[in-house]
Amino acid sequence: MLIFIVLVGLLAGSWFFRYPEILTAPIVVSTENLPFDIVAKTSKRIDTLMVAEKQRVNKNQLLGVLENSANTDDVLALESMLNDINISSPVSVYGRNLDNRQYRLGELQPAYAAFVKAYEDLAFFLRTDYQTKKIRTISRQRNIQQKILNQNVKLLQISARQLETAHNQFRIDSSLFAKNALSAFEFESSKNAYLQVLRGYENSNTGVETQKLTILQLEQQIFDLQQQKSEQLSQLELTCHNALEALRVQLTTFKQTYFLVSLIDGVATFTKYYQKNQYVTSGETIMTIVPDERQKIIGKIRLLPQGAGKVRVGQRVNVKLNDFPYNEYGMLRVKIKNISLVPVVENNQSSYVLEVEFPDPLTTTYKKTISFRQQMSGQAEIITDDTRLLEKLLNPIRAIFDK
Repeated sequence: MLIFIVLVGLLAGSWFFRYPEILTAPIVVSTENLPFDIVAKTSKRIDTLMVAEKQRVNKNQLLGVLENSANTDDVLALESMLNDINISSPVSVYGRNLDNRQYRLGELQPAYAAFVKAYEDLAFFLRTDYQTKKIRTISRQRNIQQKILNQNVKLLQISARQLETAHNQFRIDSSLFAKNALSAFEFESSKNAYLQVLRGYENSNTGVETQKLTILQLEQQIFDLQQQKSEQLSQLELTCHNALEALRVQLTTFKQTYFLVSLIDGVATFTKYYQKNQYVTSGETIMTIVPDERQKIIGKIRLLPQGAGKVRVGQRVNVKLNDFPYNEYGMLRVKIKNISLVPVVENNQSSYVLEVEFPDPLTTTYKKTISFRQQMSGQAEIITDDTRLLEKLLNPIRAIFDK
């Protein structure tokens, strides 16, 4: 009887007693805008460092250069020059000469030489403008020929009237000769006079037609020269454009490989590398740019799928940072703000990403304020909903019967 009472008491107690389940997962604390790592794209020595530890830098600022065969100032001067060039504007090309300085561009030299040749060919074509000058000359010839044609047309009109008069006279003389009213000598003289006028008219008409043909030939020459100029200009512009784009692509690749450039505003910090002539390996971080703007402090939790269905937005999370041992500094308490809809795969492991937001400043459960550092890691304890102890005991048994 006593055992039964004790058993009933335990069951009743387990029904009323609730406790939360805790899911543990790694967390990384940072700001909304992550620090920017400047990573070596090739294995080389550091040729130049232009910033010091904790120096403020600006977006797109050149911070250093890895060892290469080019002169940095020449590469920067080339970039500035290319930014000012507009191939599509003939006036710009015509009026601009490329810098005659001897650039030391290393691996960029062949592409630069090809561009210079293409650019100078285009500039020479625009400056000499042979076809346009030839077109002007032929146009003047055509105008002169047109004036001559106009004069010859007038002469032809006069010749036509003379021919009409001579023809009428010949008809009269022919009629008189038929009636024996005109001697054979006089008739032949009239006939010869008519034929002479007719020959003059035909010569004038031939001259007019020849003049028209000459004008048409000159106009065809003008058209051919205009077409030739257009085709040559298009080809030279295309060659120059392609050479310019090829040089720009190689210049971009060169800068990405050898130039250390910040893509954000912030403060530079070094770890392993901090001076000239140090050898860096491709893929290694040379320096990190930490954003200097005050931003929200957030944490990213990587939670394995096992038990992830119990996690909901708004649940409490206890965060224990590795940089600040919790038994000495205490924990940070936050709440879940967001849960990824689908798991992400990283290093062949699937996990959900949970986001939490921290107060600023960071105050622990021990009432201690700790300093924020980018990329702090630690453990997150996610407090799920309370579960009855009795349910916890009966669930394994229920699972067996469900099978």
